[in-house]
Amino acid sequence: MRNYKKVLSWIMAVCLLLTWNISVYGEQTSEKTGQRSNVVLFVQFPEDETADFFNTHQERLTYDKGSELLTGFAAYERILNGRGERNRSSLATYIDAVSEGKLKIKNVFPQYNGAKIVPITMEHSVDYYDSYEGEARFLEEAVSKAGKLISPSEKVDQDGDQVVDNLLILVHHRENSSRDSVFYPHKADSPGGLSLSGKYVGPYVLINTGNLWNTVEKQGLVCHEFLHTLGLPDLYRNQNSAGTINYPVESWDIMARSSMYLQYPLSWQRKQLGWIDLPEQNKSGTYKLYAPGTEGKDYSFVIKSPMSDTEFFVVEYRKKGESISEELDVKIPGSGLIIYRVDTTKEEVGNIAGDDYLYVFRPENRDNVSESFLSKNSGRTSFGTSDWSKGVKDNAITYSDGSNSGIVIDQVGEAADSITFRMTMPDYEELSLWNRTFAKAGTGRYDTISSKNEDVYFAAENQQGIEVKKRAGNVWTEVGSTIPNAYSPKLAAVGNDIYLVYTEGREFHTVISKFKDGSWNPIFTSAGTGNGKIAVAADNHSIYVAFDEGDKLIAKRITDTLVEDFGTVSEGLTAIADPGMTLYQGEPVLVFRDIFGDTGLQIKNYVDGKWSLLRKITTDANSFSCCSDDNRLYISGVDRTGVNLYEYDKKQWKDIDTSPLPKGSGGALSMYQGQLLIGRLEDGQKTAKCYVRKNETWSQLGNYITKAAEDSECKFAVAGTAVYGAVNCSNGLGIFLKIQKDPNQGIQETLLQ
Repeated sequence: MRNYKKVLSWIMAVCLLLTWNISVYGEQTSEKTGQRSNVVLFVQFPEDETADFFNTHQERLTYDKGSELLTGFAAYERILNGRGERNRSSLATYIDAVSEGKLKIKNVFPQYNGAKIVPITMEHSVDYYDSYEGEARFLEEAVSKAGKLISPSEKVDQDGDQVVDNLLILVHHRENSSRDSVFYPHKADSPGGLSLSGKYVGPYVLINTGNLWNTVEKQGLVCHEFLHTLGLPDLYRNQNSAGTINYPVESWDIMARSSMYLQYPLSWQRKQLGWIDLPEQNKSGTYKLYAPGTEGKDYSFVIKSPMSDTEFFVVEYRKKGESISEELDVKIPGSGLIIYRVDTTKEEVGNIAGDDYLYVFRPENRDNVSESFLSKNSGRTSFGTSDWSKGVKDNAITYSDGSNSGIVIDQVGEAADSITFRMTMPDYEELSLWNRTFAKAGTGRYDTISSKNEDVYFAAENQQGIEVKKRAGNVWTEVGSTIPNAYSPKLAAVGNDIYLVYTEGREFHTVISKFKDGSWNPIFTSAGTGNGKIAVAADNHSIYVAFDEGDKLIAKRITDTLVEDFGTVSEGLTAIADPGMTLYQGEPVLVFRDIFGDTGLQIKNYVDGKWSLLRKITTDANSFSCCSDDNRLYISGVDRTGVNLYEYDKKQWKDIDTSPLPKGSGGALSMYQGQLLIGRLEDGQKTAKCYVRKNETWSQLGNYITKAAEDSECKFAVAGTAVYGAVNCSNGLGIFLKIQKDPNQGIQETLLQ
């Protein structure tokens, strides 16, 4: 059932078996309806052949009115097909129930001859197969031997995709397998070339009899792993993580906790498989939801807000089943309303990696979910708060970065066949909120810009290299393929032409690429090596690039694909801090500092064919930003005393008072219609905010951007009347963008006037 720890070692061995695909979380979720065959194989090892376990093992299994002792095939038939009309405690009956009859499972037993199971006996002992390469050998041998037993006419491909719908391999193993064993229960995908009854073998589930019968999971284990083959991810934590909730869903979903007492998957999961409709409600009012399975009635709905287009909430009614019965939901904490968050950027990995794809809210964000349901019977009749300063520990209904949605659920009634409650939505149009618009990106250095037609581009490092995304309208799309072995991305736009400057990760050369015909095309690669210290700026005709090469800071100008030498800015450098560049009245201005040299902050501009010192400032700052409009040049540097900000108007320099800004880090600058924007991260907090300067007065632009900022920087891109902020967040959120209001409506102009 669980994701076993050997995954990392398997990844290291991928070069040995490139076609081998171990899938821990499941296939991509899509509609799963109609009929499916589940071919069941019984496999043993030579050392167990004389025991005849599959035919002699006895298991006492419960049903609605009691229990019965079953021997051999009868026990397997019971947990796979069920026995009796009311029985829902088997794979086939469970899938029929939770899919609302939309998916039917036909279990195929090619080794059962009507009297006994004829198991497949492997050629070697269990240890021979208990490795990454061994599992491939095990599967190939088992499938080869099964092919001689199954009838060619047996329908094993119900959906007609030429692949066996699913293969369930039950392996006799005397003891429970540990997580680092091949025989720990799991779902995987086979390598190519294997077939049964003329159909390719694709997904399979491997379960050993020790874990099946010697635990409380039993048929719950089978159902959990089978749901992986349909695409549902794990919703439990693989291991405890400091500072995280270790039970984000627990018993509310079989993909989080499984046992012989089966429970429904959460309604969002069932909706993803095409089994139920999930309506959306975004207006304040009183609502009624019904118990799951009530024909023609809703038992859940989605709540979305303009604060995010990747996360939303679901309210769902669950009714606890009768104790010691085969009803579903017998072991959920109680009957009542639950509220949970869906983060669609985590769908492919679920909760197992430490982030929450689905998270069920509970009082004070505690680690257990025993009080996570609301009802008049329980005494818990409300959840959520309209106080924007409150977080998840204050029982706020929050997004994954800690931002309060402002949604309140209260006046929850008694839990019976239905339940009523009131939902109060904030008036988002009257609030000055930053709205999450993107959350799936890398987790390293990043950059963001806008183009002439107001598309927003975003580049970020990830584990493979650099990926670039574009937001046109309300849709994010990938821009070209991920550039492998690359880091330190910088973006520039000339009209609607987009350039990407980065450091190549093997030889550490600086590369300038232009996006054309659907791909990134390098137009310049530096001869020498550098440390990824890059600055870019652009006007209506060209981009300007400065980068470190050896002990020098070199500049280039690129017009279309023509690369011009723009001189050496400085040389004899030891190690420079990240430089900044802008264009001021048509001239490139570069800001940099040699960390170990006694040079201070140098501000240079390019005049009459050479770089000249415009100003030198004594500072130990290692983080700089600069921007300009037609009249003024702005330079910021963040050191131990805070953010220092300087203004230049071609005549004189002036220090700008930043004392009204909160103490902290971050000093990235941008211009919005002649007004200066700066990002700040407050000391001791992870709260990122944007401030605007108008008529020499600072004011906060909107609410906080995020409460989970991890990086010391917050960068901005301005597209028309919209302001985008990019922040690198903690808790695995990666880098995301937020937009102040809808880009087609613009931000609230009153804030900037």
